[in-house]
Amino acid sequence: MTRTATTRRSITNRSAVSNGTGTLPGVDGRSPGARRFHDIVADLTAEIGGALSAVESLMVRNAATLQIAAEDLAAAQARGEPVDPDALARAANGAVRALAALRRLRPAKGKRERRTAHDVLASRVAAE
Repeated sequence: MTRTATTRRSITNRSAVSNGTGTLPGVDGRSPGARRFHDIVADLTAEIGGALSAVESLMVRNAATLQIAAEDLAAAQARGEPVDPDALARAANGAVRALAALRRLRPAKGKRERRTAHDVLASRVAAE
């Protein structure tokens, strides 16, 4: 049996994660890791500018996950537990790259328009 038309899914028939009411599938939002995840997601979302597209939302969640992994490995190392240095470096580098990608999405704050030498001279002539 072939389907000729795709039926739209109901907006109420979505997962808790997609609706924003769940943190991660199968994770109780009350754990310290889940609370940290939620805090990072909220902070990054606010920094980017609020209403995110689906891709931006996935990028934020990915950055938060990588940041928590790096923090967990760093905390384990600080407690004196054996930590694979390669795993720590990969997690930290992944978090840095994900955050750098998000930084490029952030609207410019107080960034001045770049002026050419021609513009500067033209404004001086006009001022005379």
